Amino acid sequence: MPDQNPPVAPPPGNVPFPGAGTTGDNEPPKRPPPAPQAPGASEEPQKKRYPVPGAEPGKTYPVANPHRPIAEGPSVESIQLKSTLRRVAFIMIGIILLAALVFGGIFIYNKFFKSTEGTYTTNQNIPPEENTNQEDLEGDMDKDGLLDKWEVEHGLDPTNSGDAKQDPDLDRLNNTDEYYYKTDPNNPDTDSDGYKDGSEVENGFNPGGEGDLDESGENGKTKNLAQFQGKWQGLITGNQYSSPDLMLVLKRDGTLSGQFTFSSYSKDLLEKGRMNCEVSGTYDYEKDVNEFVGDLFIKTAYGEENGTYNIHLTGQSNGETNQVSGSWTGGPRKEMPWLVQDRGNFQMQKTEDI
Repeated sequence: MPDQNPPVAPPPGNVPFPGAGTTGDNEPPKRPPPAPQAPGASEEPQKKRYPVPGAEPGKTYPVANPHRPIAEGPSVESIQLKSTLRRVAFIMIGIILLAALVFGGIFIYNKFFKSTEGTYTTNQNIPPEENTNQEDLEGDMDKDGLLDKWEVEHGLDPTNSGDAKQDPDLDRLNNTDEYYYKTDPNNPDTDSDGYKDGSEVENGFNPGGEGDLDESGENGKTKNLAQFQGKWQGLITGNQYSSPDLMLVLKRDGTLSGQFTFSSYSKDLLEKGRMNCEVSGTYDYEKDVNEFVGDLFIKTAYGEENGTYNIHLTGQSNGETNQVSGSWTGGPRKEMPWLVQDRGNFQMQKTEDI
């Protein structure tokens, strides 16, 4: 069924705005003018301001640009690491300076102030363990009974005790025999008489010249030493030291060894007790004047300290050459509070033949 109220088309021409009057040109209503402002006032809208603590009224303060990027500073970890490295560097420098001072002081002390002079004034033979001066060969470094000087002169090694029993010239005399018979260890016939040195000794003849062994002064001395060969016991008395237990072993080749202990009359000298002494050395005997001489090279031990001491014996033997008595002088290679020079008397007696 057709609509009974069809829409009515607007009339041609301008469409009036709602509320427009019936007269006029159908213009829209105008915006009312703004309210009047006070003289000198800015036309910009007023911004809300917030009070700043401590700001003076009416004073302008610069404001940072909020759009400017903030530069990044060092982190806490990097600051701590730098501080630690700085401390380590200071400590290392301190240690290096301290070490330089210490070693410099030691060098200056050893170079200019330390004394190496000893106080040894008795027998001038240097003990075997300290005879490192090649110009002083009067000792016996290897303790084989052969003087270092003699060994060097005949091409032997003064630091090798094994060469004492060698026979380089094959004359049936080892180097020890050659030394005490005054023969040449590198010549089997020292006196060039057509007989080997060993053969002459075995038959009682002098291998170093004319005559037999009984008529030879030096070789006769060697024969006299055989009378002293054996074990000896005795005592030593002095101004500072004494020993009631001297024990020595004298050999036919003129060497000796043994031991004893030193005690002291002064409690201030040996406060810790006795001083142990290990002996090596040489001896000789002049039959014509009845003189016994001995040189004792002594290693001393007192508590935890060690030293060296030399004793020179001078005495006489009874007619049977089984008792010797006389005087002695002694001194240390390097003087210590418990090791000093001394002198006195000694006596000893043979207790056993060997």
